Amino acid sequence: DSKSERSAVLAITDDTSYAVTALNAYWEFENENPKRFDPLIILQASSLARLPLESYNVDLVIYISRSVEFPFDELYAEIFRVLVPGGSLVVYGLQSGTKEADMAMSAIEHKLLLAGFLDGKRFHLKSVAQSFG
Repeated sequence: DSKSERSAVLAITDDTSYAVTALNAYWEFENENPKRFDPLIILQASSLARLPLESYNVDLVIYISRSVEFPFDELYAEIFRVLVPGGSLVVYGLQSGTKEADMAMSAIEHKLLLAGFLDGKRFHLKSVAQSFG
């Protein structure tokens, strides 16, 4: 059954154009077929008290922010709630390389380690960075 082979993907962002570009770059980076995924893009998730998904329902969450002020602290408990055991979280910030962005990313990495994520990796998606200018 092709439906059972599909993976649920949640993209949380403050800008839909960046989400689509980042999703495409992620598929390319991981050499994945985008047709294998059921994507859901949530804009302005910071205004939600709860993500509109059942617990343990998403295989991959991609968190994309244009600024370091995007409220990861308020959302990360909900992100963990919807991820399936063994699921993946990709955090992408547009201002990487600045001191403020690096400090914010380090704080997020620390919170992820405390929450039980053990296999953290930091990488740059060059095609995304080029697309965002």
